[in-house]
Amino acid sequence: MKILFLKNNELKKIKEELPEMGAVYSSMSGTGATMFGLFDKNKKAL
Repeated sequence: MKILFLKNNELKKIKEELPEMGAVYSSMSGTGATMFGLFDKNKKAL
C-alpha cells in the first residue's frame, strides 16, 4: 500500500491529514474505495 501513496499524492494527502484532525489511526479499505480514520470518542472532533 505504501507504493500506492507514493504514486497518488491525493491519497497520501488524505492519509496525512486524518491524524492532523485527531485520528489515532488512518488507512484505506481493502478494496481502496474508502479512506478512513479512527478517532477517540472522548476527544472533541474538529
